[in-house]
Amino acid sequence: MLQAGADAIASALGATSKITISTVTTIDAITTRAVVVDGTTTVLGLGISPESALTLSGAVQSDAETDPDEATLAGMVDALATQFFDAVGTLVGEEPMEVEPEPFETIWNITVGSAVIEVGVVSIPIVPAVPSTAGSGRLSGVRLDVSVELGRARIPVKELLALDEGGVIRLGRPVGEPVDLVVNGTVTARGEIVVVDGRLGLRITSLV
Repeated sequence: MLQAGADAIASALGATSKITISTVTTIDAITTRAVVVDGTTTVLGLGISPESALTLSGAVQSDAETDPDEATLAGMVDALATQFFDAVGTLVGEEPMEVEPEPFETIWNITVGSAVIEVGVVSIPIVPAVPSTAGSGRLSGVRLDVSVELGRARIPVKELLALDEGGVIRLGRPVGEPVDLVVNGTVTARGEIVVVDGRLGLRITSLV
């Protein structure tokens, strides 16, 4: 990946490049991007010192005596960074994503002519998320109040007091409509009444 990026910068400047391990331990990255390679996120940070930026600017401009202003210099540096990461993206088959800087494991020097471009590299393995079962194991023995609600009705106190054996309360739920499974006061599913070994049961038809 580094070689592809180095070649892209060297080609833009019409020069040759050489990559070596740097002796420094940190860099001031102007841009940090990440790509995924073989299940590992590789974070690359590109750093160009002001001195190297001036040297590179002199290589780009035809008039060597021209002293570029800060905006011109920043634009040139951004263009080189874009070429570097475009080459990396083409090599790995995906566009590098901008990310927050990471503590780099290794820092490399890309020498182009008399200018040095620093690249910090760190590889972060992608660990698949594994659902935790610790909590579910502790909760599996907890008992809950489960009831089946056939329907509801609102009646005056007078009618309630008049109820006797054989009295009928008309529920609001139509015949054939699913009944509610209520767990600790909350409707969690709906189903139909069935008979299982001489006892009433509920066949779940939908979850709420």
